[in-house]
Amino acid sequence: MFDAFIVGLVLLGLAVLMQRTFLYPVSLKLKRREQEFKFHEVRDELQLLAIDRVIDVNSAAYLFLLSMSNVAIKNAGVLCVRDIIQMTGFLTKATSEVFCDLDEQDRSTMA
Repeated sequence: MFDAFIVGLVLLGLAVLMQRTFLYPVSLKLKRREQEFKFHEVRDELQLLAIDRVIDVNSAAYLFLLSMSNVAIKNAGVLCVRDIIQMTGFLTKATSEVFCDLDEQDRSTMA
């Protein structure tokens, strides 16, 4: 009975070792590709808005969002949740400044 328990623990340890050695890197690669595709979709949607002339390609908002989507594509699967949370505060401030500037530009062009 005790021998079966030890054999079970050894087999469980081997299964975990195999999962960590072979399957975990594959799952990280798949996660990275999935994130890349999502960020590509966001960038493509932004470019379609520019083609339809919904957003100006020279505007600060467009340039900011395009550069941020390119950074996100480049770093897909690399950043951990803690890093994303730390960046959120900075990005919130930066995006609010960009969109406030955009709003002021829109008001000045409409007047």
